[in-house]
Amino acid sequence: MTHHTIRSGVAACVLDAHSDHEAATALDLPIQTVRRVIRELCEHWQARNRVDLALKLDRIARGAA
Repeated sequence: MTHHTIRSGVAACVLDAHSDHEAATALDLPIQTVRRVIRELCEHWQARNRVDLALKLDRIARGAA
């Protein structure tokens, strides 16, 4: 799995309100990887927390649709 694919998968799981554990299971990744990617996404999108990240990703997804 490429880094881009992992980031996309984790972002989709955040949008679907999956827990870290659920995302790790769904993507067959270590939970530490999921947590790291969520931190990276929060930094990239300047999100304060996971909920803020989900809201920002949702706005981006709706704008792209």
